[in-house]
Amino acid sequence: MKKRKPFTGTGDEGFTSTAGGRIRKDSDLMEAIGSVDELVAQLGVARSLATAHEDIERTLKAVQTTLFRYNAALLSIKGYEITEDDVMWLEKETLTYDSKLPALSRFIIPGGTQLGATLHVSRTVCRRAERAVVRLEYQRKADTTKIAFLNRLSSLLFVLARYVNSLNGAHEELA
Repeated sequence: MKKRKPFTGTGDEGFTSTAGGRIRKDSDLMEAIGSVDELVAQLGVARSLATAHEDIERTLKAVQTTLFRYNAALLSIKGYEITEDDVMWLEKETLTYDSKLPALSRFIIPGGTQLGATLHVSRTVCRRAERAVVRLEYQRKADTTKIAFLNRLSSLLFVLARYVNSLNGAHEELA
């Protein structure tokens, strides 16, 4: 098998190819897909720091895998969708980790351990992706399940950041 070049040059004029044809790279669809892709990469950074926490590493990898399906669903590729089961899985994971934490009555200042801080950054990247998806979904027939998925994911990332910091004895600074 002949190795392909790592570039094609077909996007040099600001258009990219999708399953539905060529579209502008600055379209709301590509903004949403790019934001989710950035989130996948940011979660990869978090995973690289989570090697001492197999359960968290496994959870983050499962989320990354789901986000690839998420982008395919944004592109309306047949057979790819985000379901209520995906949202419920995030809720279950969030509640599992949250049950190990004290109640929180004030905002916390993101930080703590390197992994905890990275998970907080991941949460904010997730929120940006959520805003891009909301903009896109309300231009077409809104799929609120996709929106709910990112909303729940940001909650999971917040709880994971708190959990990791708690495990490692990092004090939560209250705002």
